[in-house]
Parts: sequence; structure tokens; C-alpha cells
Amino acid sequence: MGICLCLLLSRPLLAQVSLQAHDFDQAQWIDPDRSFSVRMSHVANDSGNRMAFFIGSLDVTALMQETAPGVFRYRASLLPLPPGEQTLTVYLVRRGNQWEQLASLRLSVLSEGGFEESSVTPRLDLSSQTQAMQDQSDQNPAATTRMKNLALQAGLETRQLRSGVEIQTSWNITGSSEREQALRFAERGTEAPKVDLSDYLVEVSKHTSRLQLGHVSFGSHPLLMSGVANRGLNAAWRAFDTLDVSFTAQNGQSITGASNVLGLSEYSTNRINGLSVGSDLLDGNDGQLRIDFTYLDAKITAEDNFNIGEVTDAQKSHGVGVVLSGNTASGRLRGNIAWARSTFTNPEDPFLEQDLTVVKSTETTDSAYSLRLEYDVLVPDYQQAVPWSLTVTMTHSLTDPFYSSVGAFITPDTINDGLSLNGQAGQINWQLQHSRMRDNIDDIPTILTTLTRNTVLSASVPVKTLSNSDSDWLPQNLNLGYQRNHQFGGSLPPSFDPDTHIPDQLNRQQSLGLQWQTGTSSVSWNFTRSDQDNRQQGRENADFVIREHSLSVNTSLSESLNINLSVTHSKADDIEQSLQRRSTGVSIGIDWNINQRLSVSANLSDTTEDDSQNLVSNESGSNQIQLSYRLHLPDGAGGKLPLQAFVRYSDNDNINIDNQFQFQSSNENRTLTAGLNLSLF
Repeated sequence: MGICLCLLLSRPLLAQVSLQAHDFDQAQWIDPDRSFSVRMSHVANDSGNRMAFFIGSLDVTALMQETAPGVFRYRASLLPLPPGEQTLTVYLVRRGNQWEQLASLRLSVLSEGGFEESSVTPRLDLSSQTQAMQDQSDQNPAATTRMKNLALQAGLETRQLRSGVEIQTSWNITGSSEREQALRFAERGTEAPKVDLSDYLVEVSKHTSRLQLGHVSFGSHPLLMSGVANRGLNAAWRAFDTLDVSFTAQNGQSITGASNVLGLSEYSTNRINGLSVGSDLLDGNDGQLRIDFTYLDAKITAEDNFNIGEVTDAQKSHGVGVVLSGNTASGRLRGNIAWARSTFTNPEDPFLEQDLTVVKSTETTDSAYSLRLEYDVLVPDYQQAVPWSLTVTMTHSLTDPFYSSVGAFITPDTINDGLSLNGQAGQINWQLQHSRMRDNIDDIPTILTTLTRNTVLSASVPVKTLSNSDSDWLPQNLNLGYQRNHQFGGSLPPSFDPDTHIPDQLNRQQSLGLQWQTGTSSVSWNFTRSDQDNRQQGRENADFVIREHSLSVNTSLSESLNINLSVTHSKADDIEQSLQRRSTGVSIGIDWNINQRLSVSANLSDTTEDDSQNLVSNESGSNQIQLSYRLHLPDGAGGKLPLQAFVRYSDNDNINIDNQFQFQSSNENRTLTAGLNLSLF
């Protein structure tokens, strides 16, 4: 083959052999079709032995040509190099086929597109369904309809990397043969495309800089711009190690489809812009302190959502906000302060006004702020037999009466104060929360002021762990809960009668839950009692007491058969009407994998409702059973494509009897569905 067999004279010399790059920089990435040369040290001739060259597990001895003593050239024109991080290894093959490694050299090979790393992951799922449905009621005879539909879900994910620049993309496409099932049918009706782009994201990043296109999310200011996610673009970069800047330009609504790819085609009338500048004021042994500035400029039109036919209001707002957050060096004390000022208005919207005479909204400029502090009073020491912990959290917030921002959902005209205690006593975890809310913060005389007091207490006790017992009768966990919510009127408008118009209602709820686990079976029981105590004068008896029990059992009779049972029973006492309403529900679920291909699943449920005076009764049932068969089809390239065929039958019926108005109705719906699901990628 024209290669001079170069051998080492002795084993001591064997350990001194080195392999070095000859005509390229080993630290640089090389193209896959580039030929290269390497140099070996300490070589000699011995006709009794030979050398072998491998790149990874590929034998490339025949492609290595000795061009000078100890210099060997790889001919990439005959076989391009495999992409990625590779190792060129040289072996000495002695008589008797004894192999010994002489030396190795790392190679960094670009992909065919010129990337250091490259991956493409496609996905294509096809499903076909044929459905026959029969609907029958007292008023209408049985009517049968048949539907056929072919649907697809396609996706593509890519990742490329070169010289520190990383490009990642994600694309998702959905389609349906029935236009009524199309992604944007609610928005575009008969003009909706049957196959459409549902969402995508393109991200280019290098070090601490990033650019995103597609469905992006932006904003961490809780009062001004928090997690706004629409189609548009994001850009972010970090400078001076302590300063970072980010920007977004998005569509005003959540849109989909391929007709407005960037989401900015109506930028002048439908947009959400955001700018954030943050700086680490303190980041070290003394603790952390960070400040973030946010600017928002938004204008959205009254457009229907792409999948829900809703009428929205045109809105316009711009504002600024600041968040100061930090913690001590130990991390035991931490918190944040947020402030925002926003100018908001509802601009003229001909679509909503419909040539009617309307009162124009007034542009308002208002503020809001919030405070949150956390302190670890007790830090658990897990070296102790019974570790203790206690964290105190205090919150306070105020929003002006007309404060509003397009980028955040905030309740205006309120003051909120909260105190929370979270603790651990050994294996027991508990939480106590108390909050107070007040509206009408400007004390406007013509507006009713509402005060709310809410207290929540919960605890989780691992009974079996604490008892150190293996008894199956002991529950694994005990969960306790209590909530008290009192809402009542404060200052009253002059037109209110203080004897009868003052709302005052107290709601209480207690809950108890137990869970057992034995082998492959689990049981849970929960009890809840809630009562509504109406204290408003003249309505003292408008009270309700509700008690509900629920039992759930899940068991695996074998590795292939699982059964779950659920039973609920509730009683609701209407004190004012001297009436008790009762409800009982039972459901059974079965999952049975008969073999690796065939499986059966079923769900049967029944609910009955009545009352103590036999006024109204209702009985409803829902039964569903599905038979699935899984197999793999050859793809012609040595692989297999997963295919699932299924047949599903469902039966839903309802009977309603109203003895008070002498009315009775019943209806039944039966559906038979057959389909195929095929994953091509």
C-alpha cells in the first residue's frame, strides 16, 4: 500500500512514542473533507510487524500514506472524516496478532454544515379517526351522525454549535382534514388553513448574549410586566459582569399560524414592548443585592383569541417599574421591594363601539408597590434526631384605585397584608397563613368598603414513620387542614341601610386525609366539612353546611392489571330552607395489558343526586371502554415505525326529575370510535 512499516525497537521505547499534528492546529476544528498529516516519533523498520490506524472504531489504515519518515497523511478525498470529537489511535500489531497501542491524537471535526455540534430531530405523528355517534332524548328521536378525520402533529428540533455560537430551533405544526377541527377555525372560519404552524422558537446565543424569535416570554416585574408570552422577539446581553440588558417586542395577543410569523405585522396598533436593565449591586461574601428597572409600552386591539371566540377590550398603557431584591450572606434573611407607575387608557375602538355614543374613558396614571420579606428563624440541623425549622414571611402591597397594566394582572384599589409561618418539627411539616385585604383605599363615601380576613392552617404528619411500625393498619400520612375566611362591609355609602345592607359572611372549612400503602395497593380517605355562616342582618338563617367523604383505592393485581375505585358522598344542609341535598358518585377504572401488543382500558362511573324533600333528583352515568393494539411496521431502512390501532365505545346517559314543577327529561349519547396512530419519526 506504499506505507513503510515503522516499528519500535523495544518495549521501553514503546512508552516514549508520541503522535503530533503536522500540518494543522490541533486546537482548531477541521473540515470533514480536509486531508491532514500527523508525525510519529521514535520509529524504526521491522518487516515482522505492522501498524494499524483507527479513527474511533473505524479502521483507516488503508487511507494513511507515509509521505516522509514518520509522517503519515490521511486522504479525506477517499473518505470524509466523521463529525464531532474523534480520536486517531495508532496500534502496533506484532506477530501472532498481538495488538499494542502506540499513541493517540484528538481530532475535532466539523459537521457537513460547518458546525462543531449538529443535531436534527424530526417528529411526525398521524392519526385517523372514524366516529359514529347516536344521540337520543325525550324530545328528539335517535339521530346518528358519522365523522371522519385525519390529523397530524409534526415537529422539528435542531441544534448547531460553532465557535461558541449556539443555534437552537423548535417548530410545531398541526393539521386536520376537517376544517372545523383546524387550529384557527374559531378565528378565520372557512378560510382557516387545514395545516398550520402552531408555534416555533429560534434561539441564537453566544456566551451571555441571546436572541430569540417566535413564541417568547418576557418580564419579571410582578406589578408591571410579568411573564408576558406571545409571538415576537427577545434580545438579552450582559455587560461589565454586573449589568444585563434585555428587550422584547411582541404581538399584543396570543397568536398562532404562519400568516404573521414574527408577530409584528400590526406593530403600530398591536404590540407589547418591554425593556429591562438589571445590575448586581452586591454579590459576594457580604450577601447579594440586585436592582432591576423595567419599562413597558403596550397597545392592543380588541381581537378574538385564535381558539376561543371572545371579545376583548382595546387597551393602551406605558409605565416604569423597579425591583430591589437581595439576601444576607447566610441567606437567612431575603426579600424584595417592587414599585411601578403606569399610565393606562381604553382608546377608541370602532369595532366595539359600533357607531354608538359612548363615554370616553379617562387616561389615568397610578402607582402600585409590594414588599416581601422572609427570615429563617430556625435553620434545621439534620444531624439531630429531631430537626426543627421555622421561616417567617411578611408581605404588604398597595395598588391605587385605577392602577392597571397590560403586562400584569393586578387587582386595583386594594391593600393586602400577609403573615406566614412555615415550619418543620422532625418529620412533621406545618404552615400557618393569615392575610388581610381592604378595598376602597381612598375612602370614597359612595362606595362600599369590603374587608377580608383569611386564615389557613395545614399540617402533614408521617404517622407510620413516627411510630416506627410495620403494621398495615397504620396510615402512611395524616393531613390536616383548616381555613377561616371572614368578609364583611366596612364604611357604608349613605344610601345603605346599616341594619340590613351590611354584608357579613364567615366561611370555615376543616379537612382530614389519611393515606395507606401496602405492597402494590394504596388507599386514601378524605373528609371535608365546610359551613357558610351568613351574619348579615335579616339573612342570619341563609347558612349552609356541607360534609363530603371520598375514598380511593388503587391496586395492581399483577404487573399487567391495575384497578382503581373511587367513591364520594356529600350532604349539603340548607338551613334556611330546611333542605338537605345528597350526592353519591362511584367510578371504577381498569387498565389491563393483556400482552405486549394488546391492552384494554375501561372507566365506569355513576352519580345520583336527590334531596330530603324529594324535590329534584338526577342520575347520570358514563361508561367507556377502549381496546388498543400496538405493532411496528418496517420503514424500509431497517427500522420500525410504531403503529397503534384502537376501538373505543362510550355511553353517557342522564335522567332528571323535577317533582316541584312536574318536569322530567332524559337523554342518551352513544359513540363508537375507531382510529389509527402512526409515528413516522
